[in-house]
Amino acid sequence: MHADLNGDGIEDMLVSTYEWSITGTLGYGHLLVLTRKDARAMFEVMSADILLPRQEKISPRPRLPKPLRRVSE
Repeated sequence: MHADLNGDGIEDMLVSTYEWSITGTLGYGHLLVLTRKDARAMFEVMSADILLPRQEKISPRPRLPKPLRRVSE
């Protein structure tokens, strides 16, 4: 895909790759961004993770204290 992915006014390329094992079931894919700082500059490889929306860290729910046990008299 060709598009201005990082908003700098210069067209970038989104590249998909996939590797797999000849024997067995192992396989995995990657997305890469080829970008450059100037229209005449060489391409740089970046992770496509920069394109994902940032997620705010969700803090875990606070644990409530355990209820006090009544001591029988």
